[in-house]
Amino acid sequence: MEWASSGPDCRSIVNHQAYELNEVLRGQHKRAVWHLHGDVNDAKTIVLTSSSYNRLYPGGEQETQWKAALEVFRSIIARKSLVFIGYGLGDIQIIEQLLDIAKLFDGVPGPHYVLATEEVKWKVIAKGLPVEVVWFKEKGEPLLELLRAMELIGSPFTSSATFTLDSTGPVADFNPQNPAFNVRFRPKGNQVKGRDDQLEAVRQQLTQGRRTAIGQTAAFHGVGGLGKTQLAVEYAYKFRDEYPGGVVWLEADSDIDAQLIELAVKSRWVSPQSEHKDKLEIALRRIRSSSDILLVFDNVEERAEIEPYLPETNADPHILLTSRDNHAGFTTVDLDLLTNEVAFELLIQEANRTPENESEEDAARKIVEALGGLPLAIELAGAFIDEYGISWSGYLNLLNQDLSQALPTGISSFTHHEAGLFRTLQV
Repeated sequence: MEWASSGPDCRSIVNHQAYELNEVLRGQHKRAVWHLHGDVNDAKTIVLTSSSYNRLYPGGEQETQWKAALEVFRSIIARKSLVFIGYGLGDIQIIEQLLDIAKLFDGVPGPHYVLATEEVKWKVIAKGLPVEVVWFKEKGEPLLELLRAMELIGSPFTSSATFTLDSTGPVADFNPQNPAFNVRFRPKGNQVKGRDDQLEAVRQQLTQGRRTAIGQTAAFHGVGGLGKTQLAVEYAYKFRDEYPGGVVWLEADSDIDAQLIELAVKSRWVSPQSEHKDKLEIALRRIRSSSDILLVFDNVEERAEIEPYLPETNADPHILLTSRDNHAGFTTVDLDLLTNEVAFELLIQEANRTPENESEEDAARKIVEALGGLPLAIELAGAFIDEYGISWSGYLNLLNQDLSQALPTGISSFTHHEAGLFRTLQV
């Protein structure tokens, strides 16, 4: 600050002083200290609490007289090179502005730099920002020496005896804007039977249905064994190209935070060396602020369990649930039992063979009736018949005698949701 503010021509400007900010943009002041987050000598200007952040940044009720400050800041990001000193870029609002400007101008603005000790270098890199890291050994004289060298050399920085430009260069390798696709199950494609109408209904709802406060929503609804998860998988694969930001799949009945931390690393949103809290922070910001993604919550029991992960009001993603229950804010697409004929076709397909004679065909149709038109049950029955080579009548006898042996845990479906199926069949 002493270096930046020295000289009689330096101006001190507080965040919302629109006229003075405009003078800076016009180049009237070569040197200025701009208190973007306020001046300690004027408590009204301090940006510290959540309500004060909402005055300055989008997402809340932004006050008119503060909008100029944000627009000036964004203009500076786009037109100038910034050097962050003594700041680890931990403010999520600053991060959003950097990422948004880089996206708008296809990464052209800058270059921007952040000064960091080597011990925190990876924390900065982990955030995946459009900045380059210039690291120094320790604070005090080494940092002052670096600043003096930068003042003499100017920008862009080049290697010298007084400071080192981080060898990793720009942090483009780790970028929270990288598209994601973490659907953990395989699609069945045209092997899915009798569900074309439901897939089309979900697509219609997500693209043309009534928008809710959290975006375009839909839910596959029904008892266990109807294939809700598999249909969500089919939708994700079929329409993945319609979502430039990718598809984020979260198991609502498992630790969602852990899933997001893993996703942040696999999608290269952050460096693997970063702390878990940083990975989670970036992942949460990514899924809650994006409008170009499909967000899938599988096996939701209570809306409260996914509430912390739903989008902010200024985002407009597509959200798809699978659930046994209806949930407020989500338009349900009910899944019915398969008709006997469609269920019979599915059983033949999964068993990989047709009945040899009329008696065996009759047994196959009775298997379908016994399993109640549940796609998951029929899929498992067909897999059992195919795996063990049992006759249709032999399997029917086994099914009538012992359900647990006829649908053993050793054989699983594409989505591994057999527990829900057994509860349904036992009812």
